Amino acid sequence: MYYYDKDELFKWLSLLLLIATGVAALMIYFYQHQEFFIILSAEKKVNYEVQNSELIGRDWKTYKNDEYGFQLMLTDEWKNYRVLKDSRDSNGVYYLEFEVPTLDKNYRDYRGESYATPFGIMIFTKDLWLKVKKEEGPKPNYIAENSKYVFTYYRWQDAPEDLISINFNVDKIISTFKFIK
Repeated sequence: MYYYDKDELFKWLSLLLLIATGVAALMIYFYQHQEFFIILSAEKKVNYEVQNSELIGRDWKTYKNDEYGFQLMLTDEWKNYRVLKDSRDSNGVYYLEFEVPTLDKNYRDYRGESYATPFGIMIFTKDLWLKVKKEEGPKPNYIAENSKYVFTYYRWQDAPEDLISINFNVDKIISTFKFIK
């Protein structure tokens, strides 16, 4: 029969308890700070355009995008809007999400600000749009095309409670789409 040395057993149990406590502390820390780590990963994926109503001033209702060469006219409901340029997709699709502030905390972005997206514009390369048109299933709504891109749009699927009764006039805005180049 083997006899355990009490001092040796105490050392091993103490070491095991210390390791378990450290692992538990790390798990609690990461759980409590998970938003911070999500922020770090999101910052690498998303690029906000500078153009929003606070920076434009008096002419905030005209959204101009020089990169893709178009403009839209927004309505009064869009005061304090911003446009999120999502450049994560390198397969020939580019997203511009038109966002308005909301009180709903479920719509927080990586900065801790709450914005919702009543509509977005998807910009396809011509080749990719031809492939998308051939696929089965829903497609974004066509707006227009130029020599390089096809412009489409989509609407939100689920509005936050504080914005659900507001008419953001998406059809009216889309009808003002025009090329500026």
